[in-house]
Amino acid sequence: MNDKVITIEHHQIDMRYLHTRIIDEKLVEQLRKSIKTCTQLRPVYVIKDKNKSNHFILIDGYLRVLACKECGLDTVNALINEDNEEQALLSALKGDQNRPFHTIEQGLLLDEIANSSGRSMNELAHLIGKSKSWVQRRLMLVRKMPKNILSAVLAGTISPWTAVRILGPLARANKQHSKWLLEYLSKNQASTRELTRFFEHYKKNNKIIRKNMCRNPELFFNSLLQLDSDKKIRKLIRGPEGQFLDDLLYVVKTVERLLSRSQEVFDPLHSDDYKECIRMKINQIMILFKNLKERMENDQRRTQTNHNNASSPGDGNPSN
Repeated sequence: MNDKVITIEHHQIDMRYLHTRIIDEKLVEQLRKSIKTCTQLRPVYVIKDKNKSNHFILIDGYLRVLACKECGLDTVNALINEDNEEQALLSALKGDQNRPFHTIEQGLLLDEIANSSGRSMNELAHLIGKSKSWVQRRLMLVRKMPKNILSAVLAGTISPWTAVRILGPLARANKQHSKWLLEYLSKNQASTRELTRFFEHYKKNNKIIRKNMCRNPELFFNSLLQLDSDKKIRKLIRGPEGQFLDDLLYVVKTVERLLSRSQEVFDPLHSDDYKECIRMKINQIMILFKNLKERMENDQRRTQTNHNNASSPGDGNPSN
């Protein structure tokens, strides 16, 4: 491989793989600020376009090119590689450019290579040093994901997590429900916690409630806010004493759950290291409980002493 850094103008760059990249506006903004302050620190990764003289195909660095444009720069520093197009894409997938691709981006690039070269999953896996199942999972992810969801991810409208964990499964269950929720999320923000609770609630309910949830997600999220607010108020009213009892109850339930599973984990066939790890953790718990019990008993003795002192005769004037 013979790499060298050159300076090229924007009109010389063919951004043909832009559709395989997630446009993270926050990251573009960070790059824009960095470039404005320190100039472009890292070159983009290109190969020569064999069909156009003095033109180049951009392999990696799409967000940096966008950031340079936003900064008003006419040129971009680029690392030119003499590999052919397929080899360059495979090199990017292998991580030779130290670029952390998202699973969706990996799937889209693999799909591009498979469609253009006709290579099998086995061949792709061998070329990038991954297993066939690794390649298959990523190809199936992008090939089965509805186009409207995939487009929203690439545009940066929704996060890849939302697409993979919420909207994808929802679309497989009901495409219209997924479409309604996507429309809402395109205009409104929802945290991963809120979306997780939404989907859990969705799975537990009947068709009518599911439809209403997806047609009007705002109502559900507002009810979550109210519920959380009510919980905070109840917690405030109960005070630290109530929270302490809740925590103790949680510990009791956890220990009961551990007891119910003990027969499975105390198998004689388990390694000595595993058994020793369990013993150490149990000893740590016993020490903590001993400390807690001693603290409670000390507090009780101190309270009793204070009570006895308050009940004893005072040192006032002696009686006649």
